[in-house]
Order: sequence, then structure tokens, then C-alpha cells
Amino acid sequence: MERPRTIRSKQLGPAILVLLVLASRPAYAYIDPGSGSFMLQMLLAGFFTLLFMLKNLRTKIVTFFRSLFKKKSDDNPG
Repeated sequence: MERPRTIRSKQLGPAILVLLVLASRPAYAYIDPGSGSFMLQMLLAGFFTLLFMLKNLRTKIVTFFRSLFKKKSDDNPG
């Protein structure tokens, strides 16, 4: 007995996106100058937050491996 064919999610996503683009109507709106600077500010804040998080992650990884490969003589000074 053959399995019925199903639509896979890999095929469904692009199909929905194409339908949304083709079915859209023109929006008679504009972006005021304040919105553009706000978007730029949010992009920059996200970028610097990502850099800070990566720096902290790197520090934690380096600290972990340094403690893992630390010599036994460093643990007992006497």
C-alpha cells in the first residue's frame, strides 16, 4: 500500500510566501524620518548586543578549557 503524498514544510513555506507577495495590495503609507533612525538604532543595538554576548561566551569557553587543562601542581601548592 502506497503512502499518500503530503506537502512537506520545505515546500509549504515558499509557496505561502509567493502567495502573500502576489496577493498583496499597495499600501498608501510612508516611513517618516524618525522611523528610519529608530530602525538604524535598533539594528546597531542588536549588533553590539550580539558582540557582547559572543565576547562573554568566548570568555566562558576559554575559562572552562583553562581550568580543564590546568596542571595538577597548580592545584596543590604544598
